Amino acid sequence: VSSSAMTTKIQLKFNPDYIFMVGICAGVEGKTNLGDIIVADPVWDWGSGKSTKVDGVSSHLPSPHQISLDAKLRSKLMRLSMERKYLNEIYNNFILAKRPEHELQLIVGPMASGASVIEDVDIVKKIKSSNRDVIAVEMEAYGVMASVNIAAELPAKVIVIKSVCDFANLNKNNDWQKYAAYTSTSFTFNFIKNELFV
Repeated sequence: VSSSAMTTKIQLKFNPDYIFMVGICAGVEGKTNLGDIIVADPVWDWGSGKSTKVDGVSSHLPSPHQISLDAKLRSKLMRLSMERKYLNEIYNNFILAKRPEHELQLIVGPMASGASVIEDVDIVKKIKSSNRDVIAVEMEAYGVMASVNIAAELPAKVIVIKSVCDFANLNKNNDWQKYAAYTSTSFTFNFIKNELFV
């Protein structure tokens, strides 16, 4: 909610052409690795829908409204993913703390957004039941993207770029947050500087 309100204020005051959101997210285990850079496409609120009882069991019936990335931006980011542009350099330049031993990846794919931090694989399974292709879960992206669609006459193009710091399970900790924050911001910087206006 707060990210949506802040994005609305930014749009009304500055009327930007682009809005980038960077940061950290939980990855879906088996589809992502620690530090992997996730470009959200599409994004939806996994908590939207109806809470009810089905056969006497509490249940959530999802009603996801998905918001997609601009098609031209998606094409450009998919190309960078296939070319692995910037990824080795970003990985090799990290010196702040430990880094994983595997290669850094850039993945464009579905990201679920919700109001709470998740530390429960059963909730991730429920989210996957509404979109089996989901690769990441986080808290702010849908609010940012929805506010752009609602609040602006000439909406900015929104790009959500977050990196995996955990897998939303009981092993969740802060060990990889610095690395994930670094990979998402470093890639975004390179994208804006070298690719966005080419």
